[in-house]
Amino acid sequence: MVNVDLLDDGVLWLINRVVFHPRGFALAYDSEARELKLMGAGTDPWSYAGGETSKLAAVEALFNLARSANAS
Repeated sequence: MVNVDLLDDGVLWLINRVVFHPRGFALAYDSEARELKLMGAGTDPWSYAGGETSKLAAVEALFNLARSANAS
């Protein structure tokens, strides 16, 4: 089992990139309220403002860690 940090491990970015952004929404984490919030009206796709390379690398590193940790 591998612990996951939604932000640092790029998981929230991946969820948004694949599921929410193309549909005109974004799942955001409010660190003060410590909750997830759905943003957007679903009218126009969202585009990411940069950092995709580092987010993708973080997700791939997480996947590789899980592959190693969970291999039987």
